[in-house]
Amino acid sequence: QGQHVGTLMMTSSRGGGAFSTSDYRLLQAIADYLALAIERSQLTEEAEEARALHEADRLRSQFISSVSHELRTPLSSR
Repeated sequence: QGQHVGTLMMTSSRGGGAFSTSDYRLLQAIADYLALAIERSQLTEEAEEARALHEADRLRSQFISSVSHELRTPLSSR
């Protein structure tokens, strides 16, 4: 998405050191695939954090509701 996420450095094992057009296309495909994998990993991590925050909020609300109910309930005497 136009963002720089890293650097990929490749060297040629051929004597001339130059890449052919097909080499460039292959390297671009590899770089695109790596960028997608990195982005997917980041999105997965963000989704997990969002789920954890949602669960913490749910538990907090449940706790407050329970405490509120207990405070409104009169104490019974024996």
